[in-house]
Amino acid sequence: MTFPEYDASARTDKHFQCTLSEEHHTSISPLLELGVGRVSQFPLDYMHLVCLRVQRRLIILWQNGPLKC
Repeated sequence: MTFPEYDASARTDKHFQCTLSEEHHTSISPLLELGVGRVSQFPLDYMHLVCLRVQRRLIILWQNGPLKC
């Protein structure tokens, strides 16, 4: 995972609500009806951010290689 834009603006609840990131928003989110901040009030969880991403990359590496150790 790379983040080439170091000076990118932080996402906000208003940014999410207005669907300003066209490549991210493919439709209207049903989460808008909850009345909570989709950026500020949803926790970041270890399983989805680290474990699943790392596990997927390891499986792809094991299947496709190259394994240079």
